[in-house]
Amino acid sequence: MSRKIRRHFTDEFKQQIVDLHNAGMKRSKIIKEV
Repeated sequence: MSRKIRRHFTDEFKQQIVDLHNAGMKRSKIIKEV
């Protein structure tokens, strides 16, 4: 059974995601950008 590898994100990266989300970008679009 294979387990999905959990990715570790830096606080800086997480902040970018939060900023994009707060700017009104849809979650699905953010995920595609990443």
